[in-house]
Amino acid sequence: MNGIGARYEIEGCVGWLRATAALPPPVEVLVDDGSTYAEMRYRPIGVVGAITPWNWPLIIAIWQIAPSLRMGDTVVQKPSEYTTLSGLALVEVLNEVLPEGVLVPVTGAGDVGDALRRAAGPGGAVRPGAADHPLHRPRAGDRVGQRRRRRPRRLGLVRRPGQGQGDRGPISG
Repeated sequence: MNGIGARYEIEGCVGWLRATAALPPPVEVLVDDGSTYAEMRYRPIGVVGAITPWNWPLIIAIWQIAPSLRMGDTVVQKPSEYTTLSGLALVEVLNEVLPEGVLVPVTGAGDVGDALRRAAGPGGAVRPGAADHPLHRPRAGDRVGQRRRRRPRRLGLVRRPGQGQGDRGPISG
């Protein structure tokens, strides 16, 4: 791990861990009118499944693991089958300072990740490109495919009235 990308990724992991550890526990005051006081505190989910992709396997894993640990959850981390050793090395390093059983790795192909997602239940699995995640933004190709399924069209060259030829507009000079 001595390339510029690897060093960048490790430095990003260190920075993310430090920033997450420095965050105070989130507390939102709902009512404070002098006679009534109410606040909302977040509780741990329990066990969170962290399924990480092959690209940037360490930093994306840290993005999933650090906030979960900060909120008091335990994590089952499943690295991509293409970057298994990186994922196992990360868990090994983190487990040097964590209590036993707080961060547990599992390995395997995509079917293991699917099983982890199903076992974790709603809100308990973090995975790359999750379409049901509230922050998921569909790709342009997804939108085109959805539009095409809703309104099938005939493909072909269609010339509309007033449309010019080639790159020129309807008025050519």
